[in-house]
Amino acid sequence: METPLKVLLNRCWSSNFSTILIILFGVLWMYYLYKCRMRGLTKKLESFNSIPTVPLIGNLNILSGTKKERAIKWYKLVTEHETPLVFWLLHKPIFILGRSQDIQVVLNRTLERDLLGMFEMVFGDSITGLQGEKWRKHRRIVTSAFSPNMLQEYLKIFNKYSFLLTNDLKKFADNDIAINTWKHVNHTNSLSITQNMTGHKLERGDRSITEFTDAFNKSLEIETSRFTCPVLLPKLIYKLYLLISGKIEIFKTMHRFPRQIVKERLQEYEKKLQENEQRKETDNSKTLIDSLLNSHIADAEFTEKHVRAEIASMIILGNDSTSTITNFVLLMMAMYPNIQERVYEEIKTVLGNSDREVEIEDIRKFVYLERCIKETLRKFTFLP
Repeated sequence: METPLKVLLNRCWSSNFSTILIILFGVLWMYYLYKCRMRGLTKKLESFNSIPTVPLIGNLNILSGTKKERAIKWYKLVTEHETPLVFWLLHKPIFILGRSQDIQVVLNRTLERDLLGMFEMVFGDSITGLQGEKWRKHRRIVTSAFSPNMLQEYLKIFNKYSFLLTNDLKKFADNDIAINTWKHVNHTNSLSITQNMTGHKLERGDRSITEFTDAFNKSLEIETSRFTCPVLLPKLIYKLYLLISGKIEIFKTMHRFPRQIVKERLQEYEKKLQENEQRKETDNSKTLIDSLLNSHIADAEFTEKHVRAEIASMIILGNDSTSTITNFVLLMMAMYPNIQERVYEEIKTVLGNSDREVEIEDIRKFVYLERCIKETLRKFTFLP
C-alpha cells in the first residue's frame, strides 16, 4: 500500500508542477549566479560612483522613453554625478566619462571594445569594432592613405565641394528665414568624402549615396535600440528579429553601395596591376580604397569583406563627423556675428578678394578660425 507521501510525490511529478518547479529552480540558479557575479564586480568597482540599479536589468530603466527623453537623462547623469560613473547594462559595467583628461587616458590605451561588437551589422569587420592585433593591422593599412602627399590631393576635392556648398547657402543669405543647413552640408560632405576615399565621382542628386546615408541612419537607430530592449541583446535572437520584421533589408541597402564601389574598383585595380606590375610601388597618389585593395591583393587574410567594411565605415563616420562639426560651427557663427566678422576678415587677409582655392600652406594661417572650431568642439563634444 502506498503511503500518503508517496501518493503526493507521484501526483506532483505527473502534473505541471514538476515543470514549474524545474523552471523556478533554473531562474533561482541563474539569479544566484547573477548575484555572485555582481557581488564580485561591485567590489572591484566600489571606488567609482555608480547609479542605483534594478535587479537583473541594471540601469536599463534609464534608457526608456523617446530619443529626446533619453538625451536629457544622459545629460543629467553626467552633470549631476561625478565621473567616471559606472552604468550597468544588465550585468555589464559601462563607464561614463565626462572629463576630457579621463577620455584622453582611455583613448591613449588599447582596450577591449566588446560593446562595439553590438554594432557589427553596421560597421562589420572594420577598425571601429575590431580589437587587439586585428585592430592594429587594420589601423596601419588605413593610416597609410593619409600621408601628407595624399592630404594635398584630398584638399583639391574639398575645395571643389566647398564652393558647391557655399553657392547652395548663398541662396538663403539675403533671407531672414531660418533654414536647416544639415541637409545641404550632409549631402555635399557625403559626395566629398566618397570621392576622397574611393575616387568614385558622384553627381549631385545621385540616389545611391542618398539611399546609403538614409539606410545608415535607420540602421544605427535599430542597432542603438538594442540597448533599451534586453531581449534583443543575444545575437541569435536579434538576427531573427531583423529577419522576421524585414528590417534586415535596411542593412542590405546600406551595404549595397560600398559593395558595388569595391567590386568596380577591384576590377580596375587588378587590370592596372596586370598592365604595370610596379604600380603599387610607384604610385604615391593612392586613395584609401587603393591602399585597402593593395593590402587585399598582397595579404589573403585581408579579405574583400574587410575592404568593404573599412570603406563603409570611413564614408559613414567621415561624413557624420564633418557634417556635425560644420553645422555646429555655422550655428555658432550665426549666434555670434562679431566673431563671424573676425573670421571673415581673417579669410580675406589670407585669400585676398579672389575666389582662389585654399592651399595646404593657407590652412596654418587660419589661426582665429581654428580657435573657433576648437571652441565649438569643446562646447559640443559629440564624439571622442
